[in-house]
Amino acid sequence: MTTKNQDIRSPASSECLSKMKYDITLITPSLNAEKYIMRLLQSIREQKGEIVIQHIVVDGGSTDGTIRLLDEQGIENYIVEGCSIYEAHNFGLTKSQADIVAFINCDDYYSSSNVVSCMLAEFRCNEALEIAYGNCNFVSSQGKLLYKMIPPRRINYKTAKLRLFNISHPCWFARKSVFSKIGDYDTQWKFVSDMDFILKASRYHCYFKRVDWAVANFVIHDSNASGTLTAAIEGREFFKHVNGSSAFNRLLYAVLLGGLYLKDPRYVYFWVSRFFKRLLSKG
Repeated sequence: MTTKNQDIRSPASSECLSKMKYDITLITPSLNAEKYIMRLLQSIREQKGEIVIQHIVVDGGSTDGTIRLLDEQGIENYIVEGCSIYEAHNFGLTKSQADIVAFINCDDYYSSSNVVSCMLAEFRCNEALEIAYGNCNFVSSQGKLLYKMIPPRRINYKTAKLRLFNISHPCWFARKSVFSKIGDYDTQWKFVSDMDFILKASRYHCYFKRVDWAVANFVIHDSNASGTLTAAIEGREFFKHVNGSSAFNRLLYAVLLGGLYLKDPRYVYFWVSRFFKRLLSKG
């Protein structure tokens, strides 16, 4: 794995950036993201409030126009050839210059123009707070709301490890000190290391707080890495790693996870209609 630091061409020199006091660092992994990333960049650019955002993009070696686009937009970016999503996150953390960090994929974007300032306000109002999180909108490539996921109000380790998926990754913000406390993302997991991190944070009794509004829009499309068979297999391996192979635990998992999504009846409609559409397309 090789690393190449891209020049930061605008809006400021590298020397100026190193001296700048950032309120938050947003870290984005990318790979051939030219199709989607401008929507994310726009949602970050539109954030309101007196805040200074450091946005770091860590690219795994794009062969499309992603790097050119990032350079043109003056985005701090690095090429780490062949890196996985969580290797990119860990690398981004080494470049972070803010006390608060968040992670958002290149094809997702923030749900409103005051998300970042509101999340920062939570940390400023409560010095003990370590992880703030909120709801997630699952949307189409055109931005149409498909369904919402409302995370649990409290993150308790015993329940969280059975549910496995507790908070959508682009919808939580953390103090960087949390990573010093429990370590970086475990890169043995290529698809579920964010779930693993939240479980570790709950086991370490980190102070979580839920906000009752949507933080980010998670875009559902045919290229979602989380929707692949490989991701599903790793998810099963991770569940067994955390909970063992008990059939009763698998049942609890289904009940607890279903309880999150079934808060919005559109979830069932979306997946049932998608199943029949795919069935008919094969007919």
